[in-house]
Amino acid sequence: MIARSMIRLLAGATIVLAVAGADARTIQSQVDRLLRGRDLGKTRVALQIVDLRSGATLAQVKPDQLMIPASNMKLVTTAAALATFGRDFKFQTQLRLIVEPDWKTPDKQLETVSGAAGGRALLIRGDGDPGFCDPNLLEDHGTNVDELVGQWVKAVVKTGLKEFDRIIVDDRVFDQQFVHDGWPRDQLNRHYCAQVAGLNFHTNVLHAHPQPTEPGQTPRVLLRPEGVNVETTNRAVTGTTDTFGVDRRANMNHLVFSGRIAHYKGVPYRVTMHDPPLLFADLLKRRLAKEGITVKTVERVGPGQTLPDGRLIYTVRTTLFEVMRRSNSESVNLYAESLLKRLGRRFTGTSGGWGNGSAAVREFLLRRFGPGAAIVNISDGSGLSRENLVTPQIIVKLLRSMYEDKALGVDYIESLAVGGVRGTLKKRFTGQLKGKIYAKTGHINRVSCLSGYFFTPADDNEYHAVAFCLMFNDIREPVPISRAKAVQDDIVRLIAASYGLKMVKR
Repeated sequence: MIARSMIRLLAGATIVLAVAGADARTIQSQVDRLLRGRDLGKTRVALQIVDLRSGATLAQVKPDQLMIPASNMKLVTTAAALATFGRDFKFQTQLRLIVEPDWKTPDKQLETVSGAAGGRALLIRGDGDPGFCDPNLLEDHGTNVDELVGQWVKAVVKTGLKEFDRIIVDDRVFDQQFVHDGWPRDQLNRHYCAQVAGLNFHTNVLHAHPQPTEPGQTPRVLLRPEGVNVETTNRAVTGTTDTFGVDRRANMNHLVFSGRIAHYKGVPYRVTMHDPPLLFADLLKRRLAKEGITVKTVERVGPGQTLPDGRLIYTVRTTLFEVMRRSNSESVNLYAESLLKRLGRRFTGTSGGWGNGSAAVREFLLRRFGPGAAIVNISDGSGLSRENLVTPQIIVKLLRSMYEDKALGVDYIESLAVGGVRGTLKKRFTGQLKGKIYAKTGHINRVSCLSGYFFTPADDNEYHAVAFCLMFNDIREPVPISRAKAVQDDIVRLIAASYGLKMVKR
């Protein structure tokens, strides 16, 4: 079983193959020698490598050792989501119209958060979609954030109504704990710590584009999405060096620009936004005002509030595969965290959060692998928390289980980064290994991991398939993270060589 695009990649690779037999030789001694020969200091290493056709273990080092997985945690989260929701699942973010008659029911009159009953309202119903207004996804679909918001405005214009009492945000699909307790508190303004909400928007990150002016003068700073309502303090200066930075004050959308800027850069400076649901609702309110449509206020639905469904006037959908691809190939933390919380919603029927989401993933692992999976500790979905703990053996079992799943395996494997081709491995595993490594990278402070698959053609019109999990923890000075990654790469080359791939040193 292999994806068609994988076949094309392998067929187009310019390599010399001397295909080995179905049972590859063990590489245990070579791996042991490699680890002994590289100065890794007190780094803790645990790994397992298994041939998926024969089931043979090719090498292992403390495979049942609990380790911090970093972003390898996304392998677990996405597998649980795919198995739970099915490959046809789509997130749906809705815009609904509520008018006066909708507020009345046979036994009561419904009220909004402000206590005022009735009136015209626009209801934004979030589904936890991490891809809503993601500029990267929109670019893939030939559009952008401004055009998508414009479609929402057009849907409102078509109603013929010019005045609304309120925009109501219903983001109760998730809880309102936007930030995980285990995330580094001094990094919450960084894009990888983006808040996680029931209505996500623009990956919950703002883009700042500084433009130098005259030397010594304040630079101009353009913010995207355009029209978003945030406060700014500009302390930056146009100078001869580029030390520009952007920060956000805690629990508010107040950005502070600092440092110097000498050159315009096409790549934006990214900073997290606060309370994305209300920020998006306010942006919609402002865009409607430009079309002569007034909205008096924006409000959020309370936990026990009952609202009418009204009439659906616009829906934005994102496929599960798109979400998995952004999570596993590009390693966007928001995507994995949204999947975890959405699993919590499905698992309990209540607002999804890190608690019930972790319980849902644990239940998935126990169903698949039995009581032995109970040792895994699940803290978040992306692996940003250092409280996540998993063994290489469990990761390899998961990779094998998904590989053998005829209904889900192709989507799962195709969601991963590909060596020399895409995602976080685009510049890694080039040359002879290009297109043969489908894997997930993982890195947080003092941790580096790599888990995934090696594929190469066999002599029976099938493929050799190997699952591997390489985990390095407690990497401390003077050992750099780059050395751990280099050892991982060398282990993968040992795997390839054992299947007859003639490696050329570069």
